[in-house]
Amino acid sequence: QGVFAAQFIQDNYLSKKIPNEQILILHNNDVYGKSIANELNKTLSALASNTIHTQGLTPSPTALNSLIKQINDYNIKVIYFAAFSDQMLTLMQTINDAELKIQLIGTNALNNEWFISQVKTTKYQSILYTDAKENQAELPALSAQSYAAMQSLAAALNSSHSSATTDIIKKLQTLTTDSIIGQLSWAKNGDLNT
Repeated sequence: QGVFAAQFIQDNYLSKKIPNEQILILHNNDVYGKSIANELNKTLSALASNTIHTQGLTPSPTALNSLIKQINDYNIKVIYFAAFSDQMLTLMQTINDAELKIQLIGTNALNNEWFISQVKTTKYQSILYTDAKENQAELPALSAQSYAAMQSLAAALNSSHSSATTDIIKKLQTLTTDSIIGQLSWAKNGDLNT
């Protein structure tokens, strides 16, 4: 999603419309959000010479007020938020309340009925999201990654001889698993080693 979003942002917002536009990439401070934001930042940095701000955001009143000030200070017009739908909704409502016109872009986590129904009630002008369902070539890769993660979990469960979460986590941190997408190992913080 990060690579696709970077190309989309470059093609539709940076190169054609406003060459000196600054972009804000937010993530929700978890592995899911950080990994997508990092890939987006890396890819977009290679594509564009624009200033890119990347940071974590846990939506709280203090953090959101600080974010609104930053948006105004940097004149941000495009924000990519790698987060779940409830977090994006909070950001949308905050931006609406501040009467800012920002193009929000999010992940495929936004593709759910609850979020779509909520967006209709906020009357937010424009929100986009990447969605693997729109790109059939991406589906097998996502399915393979999910299956490979389950293979690692099963291997850790079997070799730890325990169903206790702490035992499985310890085993995952020391185990290299042969999976359908190659060998996988996990760092102490739970991230996939690359």
